[in-house]
Amino acid sequence: MNDNKEISNSKQEKDFEFEGENVFNPDAKIVDGTFLDDEDYLHDDGSTPESDDQVTGSGTGPTDIHTIFPTRLPTGSLDGPVFYRITLNFTNVRYIKPLGDRNTLEFQQTAARYKQAIEGLFRDIPGQQTVNVLQFRPGSADPDVYPPSMLVTADLGTMEYYYQLTIFNTLNGAINRGYVGSYEVSPHGFSFRPISGCFPNGVSTGPYAPRLINAEVKSTYI
Repeated sequence: MNDNKEISNSKQEKDFEFEGENVFNPDAKIVDGTFLDDEDYLHDDGSTPESDDQVTGSGTGPTDIHTIFPTRLPTGSLDGPVFYRITLNFTNVRYIKPLGDRNTLEFQQTAARYKQAIEGLFRDIPGQQTVNVLQFRPGSADPDVYPPSMLVTADLGTMEYYYQLTIFNTLNGAINRGYVGSYEVSPHGFSFRPISGCFPNGVSTGPYAPRLINAEVKSTYI
């Protein structure tokens, strides 16, 4: 089957599935087959945001729509890494003020633990996946909400393996099971979007300039 399968530009929703791909979430649908060009990503220079509110699932309330942009690319077809900006909601953990400063020991130690937990999800996935934690935020504006939760935003890089739907489903499956490593997670606030050409340190480079993304998919939690 041709990997570069033509996608209909119809705005009408229809079932979405890659042949031979293990699609974890049966509710994934194509909602827009239009192509995006580099200008669509000019607003996203990959720098660490002061707030990630522009990402689906900002933590201000329950979020049940998650947007991903799957590209069917064969393993080893690109010359460099591809990055995704992800936000996960870790529950039964309380945000503390030192986590707002990347230079504190609390930030660095907590980031290292979550980095290890997220990377561990990909141990059975080909290629090399690395995580760089960018930001911690309270899961709720009300500090007295129970159970407490914390939103963790990170850049997930993948090298030598570029099946976006598999990368997404690996995260999505863990979230549906309720655990990332030994940490409890909630689907509320979860987001996943490509930032191709952006390194975790926020530096964009010519050889890995943003490339065409060929479909928008929404996954809905019931």
